[in-house]
Amino acid sequence: MLKIAQLVLLNDIVRLPKDTLKEICINLNMPNNGTASELVSDIWLKMKDATSVRTQVYEYCHDRIFGGKTSISWYKFTEGIKGVRNLIEEKHGDKNPFDELRIPLSEEISSEPVLIGAAPVKNEGEYFLRYMYKVGVTREIIMDNIETRPRTTTTTVYVNEKGGYIEVRTDPKNSSKIAKSFAQLIKQQVTMEPIQVFAPFGNNAERLADALTYRYSR
Repeated sequence: MLKIAQLVLLNDIVRLPKDTLKEICINLNMPNNGTASELVSDIWLKMKDATSVRTQVYEYCHDRIFGGKTSISWYKFTEGIKGVRNLIEEKHGDKNPFDELRIPLSEEISSEPVLIGAAPVKNEGEYFLRYMYKVGVTREIIMDNIETRPRTTTTTVYVNEKGGYIEVRTDPKNSSKIAKSFAQLIKQQVTMEPIQVFAPFGNNAERLADALTYRYSR
C-alpha cells in the first residue's frame, strides 16, 4: 500500500518556497546554494527512487507539500460517502491506485482527470488522492521544427468518509470537474456546500491550505 510520501511528485517540490528547499537540502546533508530550480533538481534526484529519502522530505515539509498558493473547494455528498477505497479498487482492478503510483504516457493524458495514486491518511476513512490532467499544450521551436507536448498538472483531493465530503485543491473550474469524476467513481451525485472557514486565515488560501495539510497528514 502506498504511503502519503510516495504521492509526492516533482511539481510538488517545484512549488515549495526557496527557503524550504534550502532547509530540505541541509537536512539531507546536501549543499543548499544555487537557484531554486537547481535545488529542486538536486532534491528530486536524491529522493525520487529512494523511499527513505522521500519519507524524510515529506516529514520535513508535510505541512506545506500539498498546500501552497491554491484555491480550495469542498463538496458534500447527498448520500454520504462510504467504502471509497473498495470502490476505487473495484474500478481499477489490478491497477490499484492504492498499491502503485501510475503516471500515464504523455499521449494518453487528456483534459479529463485521471486518478494516478491514493494513500490513507491518519484516521480510518480518510484518504489523499492525486489526479493528473492536461491543462494546455506547450510549443517549442527547435531549428526549423515546431514540437508540441502536453502541459499537465496534478491536484490533491482529501476524502473524509465520516464527514461525507471531499476537499479539492485547485481552481474552481477544475475542482468541479474533479469532484464530478470522483462522484462517478463512487456512483453518487455531488452537491457543493459553502463552508465558512476562511476567517482565521484572513481569506488567505495559502495559509489555509498549509494548516489543513498539517492537520490531515500528522
